[in-house]
Amino acid sequence: MQDRSSRPDRLRQPTPQTTIDRIEALRRQRLTGKAIAADTGVSPATVSRVLKRLGLNRLTVLEPAEPPRRYHRERAAASFPFSMRVISAICIVTSCPTLSLRWGAGP
Repeated sequence: MQDRSSRPDRLRQPTPQTTIDRIEALRRQRLTGKAIAADTGVSPATVSRVLKRLGLNRLTVLEPAEPPRRYHRERAAASFPFSMRVISAICIVTSCPTLSLRWGAGP
């Protein structure tokens, strides 16, 4: 004698295909599980089970992931404020004694 699961092999009355199609269509309109259950007349547990089986149980599945926001500049100095760019350009052209004193380096 073997132990076996008490779970039935199949449902006595499986969810009709028309109801499954309706649940899928409503989910693609981004409705919640409770709203779909109220609209179709089936229990929220049934809606959840059908959505899980269809792979639509999470709303993030319905929309593609956003690409990461990366800010690429043509020049590295373009990301600084204008005044910082001017100061850095002046300091590069002429050695800036006031800034070098401020940063701790002697003249």
